[in-house]
Amino acid sequence: MPGGTKATLPVLGVDLGGTKTALRVMGEDGGELARDVFPTEAARGLDGWLERTAGAAKALAPQGLAAVGVGAAGQVDRDGVLVATANVGGWHSVNLGAQLGRRLGCPGTTDNDAKVTLRAEMALGAAAGFADVFLVAVGTGIGGALAVDGRIFRGARGYAGEFGHTFVAGNDRLCGCGRRGHLETVASGTGIARVAAERAPADGALARELAAGGGARAVFAAAARGDAVAIDVLDEAADLLGGAIAGVVTLVDPAVVVLAGGVATASSAYWTRARASFEAHVHRTLVDVPWREAAMEERAGVVGACLLARSVADGEVG
Repeated sequence: MPGGTKATLPVLGVDLGGTKTALRVMGEDGGELARDVFPTEAARGLDGWLERTAGAAKALAPQGLAAVGVGAAGQVDRDGVLVATANVGGWHSVNLGAQLGRRLGCPGTTDNDAKVTLRAEMALGAAAGFADVFLVAVGTGIGGALAVDGRIFRGARGYAGEFGHTFVAGNDRLCGCGRRGHLETVASGTGIARVAAERAPADGALARELAAGGGARAVFAAAARGDAVAIDVLDEAADLLGGAIAGVVTLVDPAVVVLAGGVATASSAYWTRARASFEAHVHRTLVDVPWREAAMEERAGVVGACLLARSVADGEVG
């Protein structure tokens, strides 16, 4: 390979979002060598995205790359195939990292964005030093990832961690996956906004803000100014989320729970309520399991994708 051996070449991490794509080139010592961000423009199609991403990668790392890792929202199987995603419609049944790697002359793979985020948080963030971790990502949707004995737990097919698609009793709302009653429909940012829109008086400020596209932020803002509907919606969401986290913690006994995603920083009162629900429902032997706010912020996806790429280069994916 030009510019060095496979062992000394840098790796590329790609964080694929519905709006933007972030790239990071990481050296063997873990330091950032170069970065880039550009609009995903999914409407251009998969080939268009691969071409643009490969071109950007070559400009960032003209010496060549040891491996590529891609983080993407959706279900990713054990072979790195993105089986289903709502983030970039139609890009299903494809290993984005492997296809990108072929264009760049190196191996590559893909993983779920929550699992990639967990890699970053375990290496450099809120879960550093812990071997058994449950990460909860609450944003537009709800994701999750588990680490057991220091390794990402994938499950038999690779789909382990789909926390947002666990069932909540008494809830019949239709989920984006096509099933009904999932946690994501009531406790994600999208779910919170949707429930608030159903309940808010049509002539009230909250309804107007939601109609204008305010989303979950509008609900949190309304609750802060004392809106009774917003407060009830958030209390219900927090109670359900805390109870659902309690179920996972009781099942897998993690050392720490890491809270990631936009909703994780939206309101301390919301998370205080969720924590109270957790403590009320978790087995009493686990009531002191700590919750930590994710530390990597927007860097988590692309840094975790770099770490995924490094594991590919080292033959240690999994």
